[in-house]
Amino acid sequence: MEKLRKKSGSKYIVGGIAAAIVIAVVLFLGINSSSQFIPSAGTTNALQSGVTEGLQVGNTEPDFILVDPQKGQITKQTFEGKPLVIYFMATWCVSCYIGVENFASYYDQSDKNFNVLLVSTDGADTADKLLQFQKVYGRPNWYIANGIPNMINTYHVTLLDTKYIIDKNGIIKWKGSDILDANSMGDVMKKALGV
Repeated sequence: MEKLRKKSGSKYIVGGIAAAIVIAVVLFLGINSSSQFIPSAGTTNALQSGVTEGLQVGNTEPDFILVDPQKGQITKQTFEGKPLVIYFMATWCVSCYIGVENFASYYDQSDKNFNVLLVSTDGADTADKLLQFQKVYGRPNWYIANGIPNMINTYHVTLLDTKYIIDKNGIIKWKGSDILDANSMGDVMKKALGV
């Protein structure tokens, strides 16, 4: 009887291990496939210009309302007439430090003829944390705000380091979530905006 119990217990252990492996593989595949982040299409209301509002390249960017701790309320209208780079990050995110520093290096070498908006995806990022992050990694004239929950939901952000390049007319010209060095960011900006 004791042997039967041990044998039966072994079956449960083996079954549990097999189930854990299956779950780990499913999670691994889900995480890796999300690295090919393509946001969903957003709304499909045609604007008077004939351009659809949404999140795909060629769409008009969706509206948003955020509060910058120093500059106050900001919306997409705040940036009309000048290109905008939206960078989704979190103050604790190591890859965000690197990505934002790299982007700041590109920015310093550029003609600075565009706005930058850093948007935190973490509700725990307080105004003080955001301003400290901007001071260390960004630039004083950049905008920074917490995007929880509205902008994160509107833009369907699932990965940190997600970036959008938007032209002066509010049209999305590029989106991506790779960490780019200053030269690569320069290449992307030139292709997207010609700057």
